[in-house]
Formats: sequence, structure tokens, C-alpha cells
Amino acid sequence: MTEKIKAEKPNEVTTLSKLALELKIYRSKLDFYMASGLIIPINKINKLNLFDKQKTLERLREIEKLQRKGKTLKEIKELLDNN
Repeated sequence: MTEKIKAEKPNEVTTLSKLALELKIYRSKLDFYMASGLIIPINKINKLNLFDKQKTLERLREIEKLQRKGKTLKEIKELLDNN
């Protein structure tokens, strides 16, 4: 019996502006998250920071969920960094 090997879909790359539009939040909020180390670009071309779309969206949703639970950004960063 032969196994089919699934080709992994290449990670989609996106920018902060596109993430902000998709999530309907201010770009400045994402700039602050990046400056705080909550989200980290995977690459930088010229002055454009690029992010793994899926991973960053998941992380941003987790940040928002933890904020609704009353966690501070410092606590959130510690929680996410330890996972």
C-alpha cells in the first residue's frame, strides 16, 4: 500500500496593513504589538515587515482573547513566549 504525501501549502506572507484590514483594527495597534514583541516579522524587505499570515492571525486572536480576560500585555507576552 502506498502512502500519499501531502504537499504542504506554502505559508502566505502578509503585511501589518493587510492584517489590520482583515481584523478591522487600527494599524497603530499592530505597530505597538510589534514594538512590544508580541508579534514578530519573519522578514523585512526595505522598510516593509512581512509576517506569516496564519501564525500571526492566530497569535493576534489569542492576544485579543487574553485581553478580554483582563490580562496585561506584559502577562500576555510572557504566556505566549512560554508556549
